[in-house]
Formats: sequence, C-alpha cells, structure tokens
Amino acid sequence: TVTSRLMLHPIWCLLALAAVSTVDAKVVTINNVQPRKDSAGNILNAHDGTLVRFGDTYYLYGTHYNPCTNFSDCERPCGWLSNTYALYSSPDLETWKLETTNVLPALTKTNNCTAYFEPNVVYNRFTKMYVMAYWAGVGFGWPKGAKSPCPPQGIPQIRIAVSPTPTGPFVPRDPYVTKYPMVSQVGIFVDDDGYGYLRYNTGGGMQVIEELKEDFLFTTGVFAPIKAGLFLEGGGMFKRNGMYTYIAGTGCCFCKAGGSARVFTAPHVFGPYTYQRDIDAADSHGVRAVPAQMFNVALLNTTSGKEVFMYFGERWQQTPDGKKSDVFQAWIPMSFDTNGVANNLTFVKQWTIDIP
Repeated sequence: TVTSRLMLHPIWCLLALAAVSTVDAKVVTINNVQPRKDSAGNILNAHDGTLVRFGDTYYLYGTHYNPCTNFSDCERPCGWLSNTYALYSSPDLETWKLETTNVLPALTKTNNCTAYFEPNVVYNRFTKMYVMAYWAGVGFGWPKGAKSPCPPQGIPQIRIAVSPTPTGPFVPRDPYVTKYPMVSQVGIFVDDDGYGYLRYNTGGGMQVIEELKEDFLFTTGVFAPIKAGLFLEGGGMFKRNGMYTYIAGTGCCFCKAGGSARVFTAPHVFGPYTYQRDIDAADSHGVRAVPAQMFNVALLNTTSGKEVFMYFGERWQQTPDGKKSDVFQAWIPMSFDTNGVANNLTFVKQWTIDIP
C-alpha cells in the first residue's frame, strides 16, 4: 500500500532513528562550583576513590570522613581515623543515592588505629566478582608525639576485598604481596582483554605497574617500573586509542594548593613509559589551573559512543564550612593533542555531556 511504502521510505527511517536517539540521550550538567548532593540534600561524602559505571548505573566509591574541622596539611587525627568507605549510585551523574556509608564493614573493627583511604573498585569478568583495592596504614593517624593506644606505625599495605555485587558488602581477603613496598598510591587498571594490573608508588621516586593473576587477588611477580625521578602519588591510568597513559602528581597531603599531574605514555602496558608533560603545573605564584589533588580518571561514554576521560580530584581545604567530609571534588573533562597526549587542564565551572 501507499502507507506501507511511505513508512519504509529512508527519510522516515532516519527520522525514527533520530527520535529514538533523542529519547535515549540525556544531557547532564557537571558542576564544579556547587557541591554535589544526594537525594536527601546532603553533600556527597566519598573521597579519593573511584567513579565507575557498572551496567546502567554510575557508582562513586570513596573515603567517608568525619565532619572534623581541624583542617590543615596532614594534621592528625582529622581525616586519618574512623574512616569508612561510602558508596553512592546514580543513573545520570546528577541524581545521587547514598547506598551505604560502610560498604566494607570490616573497617569499623580497626579504624580507630588504622587509617584507610583510596578505595578503587573494578569488575573481574573472569570470576564475575567486584574487587576493591585500598590503602591501609596500621598505627597511622595519631598526632606526632601524642600517646597512642595503637600499635607502632607500620609499612602501609595494599589490601583487597571482594563482593558479588557492586553495592557490597565487600569482604576482605589477604593483602597483596608486591614487588616493592607501597607508600601512598593504590589503584587497579583493567585492560581491554579483561586482565588486571596493580598500580602503586614507592618511596624511591618510582611508580610500579604489577600484573595480577586472573582472579585479581594475587600478583604474578611480573612488573614494570616508571622511573619518575621524584616522589609522586595519586593520579590514574587509562588506555586510549591503543596508547597507555599513566598520571601521578607531587605529594599533597590534604593540601589546599593541589598537586601536579605528570603524564607518562607507552605503547604497551609494561612500557617503556615516556614522560610527556605536567598537565596541571603550578605557575610562578604556585597556582594551578585545577587546585586539586588528582586521584583517578573516570571513563564516561556518550550516546554517540565517544569516550570522555574525566580528571577526578579532591579540592582539599576549599569548603566554606572547613569540614573534611564536605570537601568539593573537581570533575574536569580531558582533551588530547594530535599525538594522543593529554593536554593541559583547564578549570571548568560547569560542562555538559550527553549520556545514554
């Protein structure tokens, strides 16, 4: 019939596809000036962790701090003791639901004497388990010179926990045994083939990428050093167009000025890595474009299939109320030059992205 022929005309097919795309797409605004809040109106309290998408949901894992106000660089015990790991979920990066303030319940047994930071969660396609790597420091947190009921300060550990669901609860497993002692940086990178790699720093100006076994619970002993020549921490790791990018910054213990973001790239996960540039270098007055300490890179996908890599950093000491629990986060879209190297960062008050 004429009607059926009209309905099959290419122009109608294109219009129909456009309509579907419009319905499926949602343009969201990422605001870096106003604090992000959950559905109850409370500021998100999940820091120095991971923003990741599992299925159709975004999950924000992070350290849940007390609302303490004795806030200065590395001052203890504020921000060091009684920490747990919070989890928020969102369908669109704008509306956030607090799932729990303690996704790893075992922390409450020891967080009076052990400092916990940097929960990084990934999915293991082989075991179908969610794996968390996190920083743990026994004896950390008490002011220097203060009488402490805790054990002596020990060497920090990269600990792990697992869960069959992204919302937990996560259950601890034995800590990683790594090639070198870790100091202050923890993360897991999962490559396109599903295999995982532990990333951490050492005290000798070196970053390490260490291969994990298929279950992500043990290392294989195979590793690659990135000789930075100076102490670096934080940062993140990702793969874009076949090139591996590793970012880490200068030490910034809850510092207001923020840390650098030094970029290293390689054609293979084990390198060799070449230093490219500091994309958040301080100017002659010590001011950075993004006054934050970088902790990760989040991968966001648009409706067109484009990958957006997002800098994820903590803006320590920049909240009006001074509370560590209310620290603002900088979520900054990254751009790249013609060689695929990350460009210098620019602080963006707000930006938009269309997500499926």
